[in-house]
Amino acid sequence: MFRAIVRKGIRWIRYKIGFGKSRGQIRKDVTVIPVQPNLDLIVYWKVLDIGKGPAAVLKVHETEVLKFDCFGMEKGHFHVAPNYGKRIFFQDNTAIEQIERTVQELNVNAQYYLNQLEQAHIRSITIEVEKLKDSTEIAKRKMIEFLNTVPALEDLK
Repeated sequence: MFRAIVRKGIRWIRYKIGFGKSRGQIRKDVTVIPVQPNLDLIVYWKVLDIGKGPAAVLKVHETEVLKFDCFGMEKGHFHVAPNYGKRIFFQDNTAIEQIERTVQELNVNAQYYLNQLEQAHIRSITIEVEKLKDSTEIAKRKMIEFLNTVPALEDLK
């Protein structure tokens, strides 16, 4: 079903079959970037009925806390747990600008979002700022790489 490759602390998982297919989405070339214990940043590209592009998820204790979909003009948005049905649309027009906004949002506000959740084990996480900044830079490079190499995303540059 998948194979995992570990290089320099980053775990790449290449899925032969997209997961989440029941909701009409396809995710490929998933990269898991460990930030610190119990905190991961996951980057992948996806195609949905409402848009396509690079995506990022901040997971704490295996729970998705923030999800970012950089789909370009009028489609790019993010979700904050537990309100995943509500989309917060980016004011930025291009996928590149939305990737930049994602990095900024994570670096500036991730701790705030964690502190708002009901689950004590999530609220108890203190994000190590420098580790998060390093991880978001890796995520940014990977998301831009998707824009430059995934044929389905060619029109988002």
